Amino acid sequence: MKFLSLLLCSTLFLEGYTLQELVELAQKNRVVEAANLSLQSKQKAYESTKSGYLPTLSLNATLQNSYKETPISPRNLIRGNANIHYTLYDGGKRGALYEKLLYSVDASKENLEATKNTIALDVSRLYFEYLSFEAHKQSIHQEIQQLQAELKRLQMYYQTGSVTKDEVDKIDSRLKTQKVALSEIEIERERVLHMLEYYTDERIEDISAGSHLRVNSAFHDV
Repeated sequence: MKFLSLLLCSTLFLEGYTLQELVELAQKNRVVEAANLSLQSKQKAYESTKSGYLPTLSLNATLQNSYKETPISPRNLIRGNANIHYTLYDGGKRGALYEKLLYSVDASKENLEATKNTIALDVSRLYFEYLSFEAHKQSIHQEIQQLQAELKRLQMYYQTGSVTKDEVDKIDSRLKTQKVALSEIEIERERVLHMLEYYTDERIEDISAGSHLRVNSAFHDV
Protein backbone atom coordinates (compact mmCIF):
# COMPACT_ATOMS: atom_id res chain seq x y z
CA MET A 1 0.00 0.00 0.00
CA LYS A 2 2.83 2.36 0.90
CA PHE A 3 4.59 1.51 -2.37
CA LEU A 4 1.40 2.28 -4.33
CA SER A 5 1.06 5.68 -2.62
CA LEU A 6 4.65 6.57 -3.46
CA LEU A 7 4.10 5.47 -7.06
CA LEU A 8 1.01 7.67 -7.40
CA CYS A 9 2.83 10.66 -5.94
CA SER A 10 5.73 10.12 -8.32
CA THR A 11 3.36 9.88 -11.28
CA LEU A 12 1.63 13.13 -10.34
CA PHE A 13 4.96 14.85 -9.93
CA LEU A 14 6.23 13.74 -13.31
CA GLU A 15 3.11 14.74 -15.24
CA GLY A 16 3.85 18.45 -15.00
CA TYR A 17 1.55 21.38 -15.72
CA THR A 18 -0.46 21.68 -18.92
CA LEU A 19 -0.76 24.96 -20.80
CA GLN A 20 -4.38 25.32 -19.69
CA GLU A 21 -3.43 24.82 -16.03
CA LEU A 22 -0.61 27.35 -16.27
CA VAL A 23 -2.90 30.01 -17.78
CA GLU A 24 -5.65 29.37 -15.23
CA LEU A 25 -3.17 29.68 -12.37
CA ALA A 26 -1.64 32.84 -13.84
CA GLN A 27 -5.04 34.49 -14.25
CA LYS A 28 -5.56 34.21 -10.50
CA ASN A 29 -2.31 35.92 -9.55
CA ARG A 30 -1.86 39.17 -7.64
CA VAL A 31 -1.92 41.40 -10.72
CA VAL A 32 -5.28 40.04 -11.87
CA GLU A 33 -6.61 40.13 -8.31
CA ALA A 34 -5.67 43.82 -8.02
CA ALA A 35 -7.42 44.62 -11.32
CA ASN A 36 -10.49 42.69 -10.17
CA LEU A 37 -10.59 44.53 -6.83
CA SER A 38 -10.31 47.84 -8.68
CA LEU A 39 -13.31 46.88 -10.82
CA GLN A 40 -15.35 45.90 -7.77
CA SER A 41 -14.48 49.21 -6.11
CA LYS A 42 -15.66 51.18 -9.17
CA GLN A 43 -18.89 49.15 -9.33
CA LYS A 44 -19.60 49.78 -5.64
CA ALA A 45 -18.94 53.50 -6.09
CA TYR A 46 -21.45 53.60 -8.94
CA GLU A 47 -24.11 51.68 -7.00
CA SER A 48 -23.56 53.82 -3.92
CA THR A 49 -23.90 57.06 -5.89
CA LYS A 50 -26.96 55.76 -7.70
CA SER A 51 -28.68 54.79 -4.45
CA GLY A 52 -27.95 58.27 -3.09
CA TYR A 53 -30.25 59.76 -5.72
CA LEU A 54 -33.16 57.43 -4.98
CA PRO A 55 -36.30 58.93 -3.37
CA THR A 56 -36.21 58.97 0.43
CA LEU A 57 -39.25 58.65 2.67
CA SER A 58 -39.34 60.07 6.20
CA LEU A 59 -42.14 59.30 8.65
CA ASN A 60 -42.97 61.25 11.82
CA ALA A 61 -45.58 60.58 14.51
CA THR A 62 -46.51 62.52 17.66
CA LEU A 63 -48.71 61.54 20.60
CA GLN A 64 -50.60 64.25 22.45
CA ASN A 65 -52.05 63.39 25.87
CA SER A 66 -54.57 65.81 27.43
CA TYR A 67 -55.52 65.76 31.09
CA LYS A 68 -59.16 66.36 30.27
CA GLU A 69 -61.00 65.35 27.17
CA THR A 70 -63.31 67.89 25.45
CA PRO A 71 -65.56 67.70 22.37
CA ILE A 72 -62.89 69.38 20.25
CA SER A 73 -59.83 68.01 22.01
CA PRO A 74 -59.63 64.28 22.60
CA ARG A 75 -57.62 63.03 25.52
CA ASN A 76 -55.21 61.06 23.33
CA LEU A 77 -54.27 62.40 19.91
CA ILE A 78 -51.83 60.86 17.47
CA ARG A 79 -50.54 62.94 14.58
CA GLY A 80 -48.43 61.58 11.76
CA ASN A 81 -46.89 62.85 8.56
CA ALA A 82 -44.82 61.50 5.73
CA ASN A 83 -42.32 63.32 3.50
CA ILE A 84 -40.82 62.17 0.24
CA HIS A 85 -37.56 63.76 -0.89
CA TYR A 86 -36.51 63.43 -4.51
CA THR A 87 -34.30 65.58 -6.70
CA LEU A 88 -36.21 66.27 -9.89
CA TYR A 89 -33.52 68.32 -11.58
CA ASP A 90 -29.99 69.26 -10.54
CA GLY A 91 -28.72 70.96 -13.65
CA GLY A 92 -27.52 67.73 -15.26
CA LYS A 93 -25.00 66.94 -12.50
CA ARG A 94 -26.52 63.54 -11.78
CA GLY A 95 -26.39 62.40 -15.41
CA ALA A 96 -22.81 63.60 -15.80
CA LEU A 97 -21.78 61.82 -12.59
CA TYR A 98 -23.47 58.59 -13.69
CA GLU A 99 -21.74 58.78 -17.05
CA LYS A 100 -18.36 59.38 -15.42
CA LEU A 101 -18.76 56.48 -13.01
CA LEU A 102 -20.03 54.11 -15.71
CA TYR A 103 -17.07 55.05 -17.89
CA SER A 104 -14.79 54.24 -14.96
CA VAL A 105 -16.49 50.84 -14.52
CA ASP A 106 -16.20 50.04 -18.24
CA ALA A 107 -12.54 51.09 -18.24
CA SER A 108 -11.86 48.81 -15.26
CA LYS A 109 -13.59 45.91 -17.04
CA GLU A 110 -11.47 46.46 -20.13
CA ASN A 111 -8.34 46.70 -18.00
CA LEU A 112 -9.18 43.42 -16.26
CA GLU A 113 -9.76 41.62 -19.56
CA ALA A 114 -6.64 43.16 -21.09
CA THR A 115 -4.59 42.05 -18.08
CA LYS A 116 -5.91 38.48 -18.35
CA ASN A 117 -5.31 38.41 -22.10
CA THR A 118 -1.75 39.72 -21.77
CA ILE A 119 -0.95 37.19 -19.06
CA ALA A 120 -2.43 34.34 -21.14
CA LEU A 121 -0.29 35.35 -24.13
CA ASP A 122 2.86 35.71 -22.00
CA VAL A 123 2.33 32.33 -20.36
CA SER A 124 1.65 30.70 -23.74
CA ARG A 125 4.83 32.22 -25.16
CA LEU A 126 6.85 30.93 -22.18
CA TYR A 127 5.21 27.52 -22.50
CA PHE A 128 6.24 27.06 -26.13
CA GLU A 129 9.63 28.61 -25.44
CA TYR A 130 10.15 25.95 -22.77
CA LEU A 131 9.16 23.18 -25.18
CA SER A 132 11.57 24.57 -27.75
CA PHE A 133 14.41 24.50 -25.23
CA GLU A 134 13.48 20.95 -24.24
CA ALA A 135 13.57 19.81 -27.86
CA HIS A 136 16.89 21.55 -28.45
CA LYS A 137 18.23 20.06 -25.23
CA GLN A 138 17.35 16.53 -26.36
CA SER A 139 18.94 17.17 -29.75
CA ILE A 140 22.20 18.36 -28.17
CA HIS A 141 22.16 15.40 -25.77
CA GLN A 142 22.06 13.05 -28.72
CA GLU A 143 24.82 14.94 -30.52
CA ILE A 144 27.02 14.88 -27.42
CA GLN A 145 26.58 11.12 -27.15
CA GLN A 146 27.54 10.72 -30.80
CA LEU A 147 30.58 13.00 -30.40
CA GLN A 148 31.68 11.15 -27.28
CA ALA A 149 31.51 7.86 -29.16
CA GLU A 150 33.34 9.39 -32.13
CA LEU A 151 36.02 10.88 -29.87
CA LYS A 152 36.56 7.55 -28.15
CA ARG A 153 36.90 5.83 -31.54
CA LEU A 154 39.34 8.42 -32.89
CA GLN A 155 41.46 8.28 -29.74
CA MET A 156 41.85 4.55 -30.28
CA TYR A 157 42.87 5.10 -33.92
CA TYR A 158 45.22 7.93 -32.86
CA GLN A 159 47.06 5.53 -30.58
CA THR A 160 47.63 3.25 -33.56
CA GLY A 161 48.66 6.16 -35.74
CA SER A 162 45.68 5.86 -38.09
CA VAL A 163 44.45 9.45 -37.52
CA THR A 164 46.16 12.73 -36.70
CA LYS A 165 45.95 14.66 -33.47
CA ASP A 166 44.19 17.49 -35.31
CA GLU A 167 41.30 15.18 -36.16
CA VAL A 168 40.98 14.14 -32.50
CA ASP A 169 41.21 17.76 -31.31
CA LYS A 170 38.54 18.82 -33.79
CA ILE A 171 36.01 16.35 -32.40
CA ASP A 172 37.05 17.19 -28.84
CA SER A 173 36.48 20.91 -29.54
CA ARG A 174 33.02 20.23 -31.00
CA LEU A 175 32.18 18.13 -27.95
CA LYS A 176 33.19 20.90 -25.54
CA THR A 177 31.23 23.45 -27.57
CA GLN A 178 28.09 21.35 -27.40
CA LYS A 179 28.49 20.85 -23.65
CA VAL A 180 28.66 24.63 -23.22
CA ALA A 181 25.57 25.01 -25.43
CA LEU A 182 23.78 22.43 -23.29
CA SER A 183 24.61 24.39 -20.13
CA GLU A 184 23.31 27.59 -21.72
CA ILE A 185 20.06 25.89 -22.73
CA GLU A 186 19.62 24.56 -19.20
CA ILE A 187 20.04 28.11 -17.85
CA GLU A 188 17.41 29.39 -20.30
CA ARG A 189 15.10 26.52 -19.37
CA GLU A 190 15.38 27.45 -15.68
CA ARG A 191 14.75 31.10 -16.55
CA VAL A 192 11.48 30.17 -18.26
CA LEU A 193 10.40 28.05 -15.29
CA HIS A 194 11.14 30.94 -12.91
CA MET A 195 9.11 33.28 -15.10
CA LEU A 196 6.19 30.84 -15.04
CA GLU A 197 6.50 30.66 -11.25
CA TYR A 198 6.32 34.47 -11.17
CA TYR A 199 3.11 34.46 -13.21
CA THR A 200 1.44 31.54 -11.41
CA ASP A 201 2.73 31.93 -7.82
CA GLU A 202 3.38 28.17 -7.92
CA ARG A 203 6.50 26.02 -7.88
CA ILE A 204 6.90 24.75 -11.47
CA GLU A 205 9.14 21.72 -11.83
CA ASP A 206 8.07 20.59 -15.29
CA ILE A 207 5.35 21.16 -17.88
CA SER A 208 3.54 18.79 -20.19
CA ALA A 209 3.96 18.89 -23.95
CA GLY A 210 1.17 18.52 -26.50
CA SER A 211 -1.52 20.45 -24.62
CA HIS A 212 -3.65 23.30 -25.94
CA LEU A 213 -5.35 26.36 -24.53
CA ARG A 214 -9.11 26.80 -24.26
CA VAL A 215 -9.81 30.51 -24.38
CA ASN A 216 -12.71 32.94 -24.48
CA SER A 217 -13.88 34.93 -27.49
CA ALA A 218 -10.95 37.31 -27.15
CA PHE A 219 -8.58 34.56 -28.28
CA HIS A 220 -8.14 31.79 -30.76
CA ASP A 221 -6.89 28.36 -29.74
CA VAL A 222 -3.15 28.27 -29.33
